[in-house]
Formats: sequence, structure tokens, C-alpha cells
Amino acid sequence: MKDALTVEGDSSFAAVGSLPAFYAQDLIMFGIKRNFPDAVRAGEKIMIEGGEQMPKEISRSVRNYMLKNSDDYYSREAMARSGPLNTTSLYRSTKDGGAQPLFCLDDPYWSELMRRNYKRED
Repeated sequence: MKDALTVEGDSSFAAVGSLPAFYAQDLIMFGIKRNFPDAVRAGEKIMIEGGEQMPKEISRSVRNYMLKNSDDYYSREAMARSGPLNTTSLYRSTKDGGAQPLFCLDDPYWSELMRRNYKRED
């Protein structure tokens, strides 16, 4: 996955480095739309190898996919096919370098959950 090949005019192959981030992002979105966790994990792996950072919109989609389909995303079969992933550098915020939170209090689901489960102590 690390190196991509290109076909030159005389039908020989030449290395062009890692795959462009666009293809990895497209693979991630394909995996999310088709409920195919191996594609999501493979796209993440390609982006990690390329040293890219995940755009905010796609990282939100991946987060929501992981929360809804955690059994499939973290299954032994999916992990065995894609291998271990260290995604800490992939989901770092570009502004301050900190990790993005798992949930946002502006999200209506989380604000409703906090409202229902918040207990005030006297």
C-alpha cells in the first residue's frame, strides 16, 4: 500500500511514492456508504503512510461510522486484514495540534444526553 506504481510509455513501471490523499479519502467514503469497514481502515492506513491529516468533514463521518458500527469496525477479521493502526497523527487538529474530541456539545444528540444524565449535587 505504501508505494504506487505508474505505467510509463514503454509499458514499464515506475514508483511515484504514496497514493494521493484524494484516493484514500474516496476509499474511506466508499467504506462508510457501503458499510465496508475494511475499506475505511485501508483508507486510514493509506493516509497515515502518506503523512496526511484527515479533513474535518471526513473525520466526522468516520467518527459517526465508528460509533454506529463499532462491532464491524473493531472486529477481529477487519483488524487481521488491515493490521494495527495508530491513528493519533491522522486525527490531529491542524489549528492547535490537539486531538479532536469524540463528541461535541453543540451536537443535539450529546446535548440531550448530557441534559438527561446530568445530576446536580447539593
